[in-house]
Amino acid sequence: MRSHSGFGAIGAKTSSQPKKIRDEDLGRLIQSSKLALLGQMAAGIAHEIRTPLAVLRLECEEILRKIDSLPDEYRLTCSGHRDTVVRNIDRLSSIVDQIHTMSAHSDMGFCRLNLHEVLMEVEKWARKLIDSEKVRLLIESGASDPVFFGNTTQVEQIFLNLIHNASEAILASNRGSYVCIRTFSKNGMIGIDVEDDGPGIEAEQISQIFDPFYTTKREDQGIGLGLSIVARVIKTHGGKIDVESKPGKGTSFHICLPHDRRQNGRETII
Repeated sequence: MRSHSGFGAIGAKTSSQPKKIRDEDLGRLIQSSKLALLGQMAAGIAHEIRTPLAVLRLECEEILRKIDSLPDEYRLTCSGHRDTVVRNIDRLSSIVDQIHTMSAHSDMGFCRLNLHEVLMEVEKWARKLIDSEKVRLLIESGASDPVFFGNTTQVEQIFLNLIHNASEAILASNRGSYVCIRTFSKNGMIGIDVEDDGPGIEAEQISQIFDPFYTTKREDQGIGLGLSIVARVIKTHGGKIDVESKPGKGTSFHICLPHDRRQNGRETII
């Protein structure tokens, strides 16, 4: 006897077609597992690399002091080599920090923040990262309530990555002249637009720019973690990010963050 509910007499649901996992779903599951394993490995590697890098940086600072006492003809030559070493150590440290951020799952260090105060600090750091003579950095603070719950270092990383990427694209293409961060209030949330008038992004690249290790840069210019870290940090803060871009007409990243993702005094873990 068949039940009208679609269940047989013993209560088991009948089906003429076996349930199948679609190829794309299976591929997504496998990729997710690979990224989880990679995150665990990366966290351990980043921890091991940090200490020797810190030692190298301290040794370079000691060399700096000794170079200053050399005669002019030697000091100038050594200074060039010194700057190259320091620059590459700092680049390695930056990559390690990005890998650590990418693999981290902790919400430690979260507190109430004022977005406009965070952006003031970001502006100070960004001035050292970009060529201010060729790329203008504009910040328009319009959000009526810029207070939210977050991690200062991680939020700074969001904007420094976006500013750095935009600046590099403008300089490499010789197209564009500014990066603008604009804040506003939207539907009870904090809205942030980060826009530039640079070369834009090709349509076929838009869907991939937040993927880990995806990059259009040369191998010696980046490893493709910047935007994936941006997306991950925003998600950890309970927010969302979207992008609009057309080749030759610049790029706009649209971000929204909740004012406070704690509920009844407790954090909402993403």
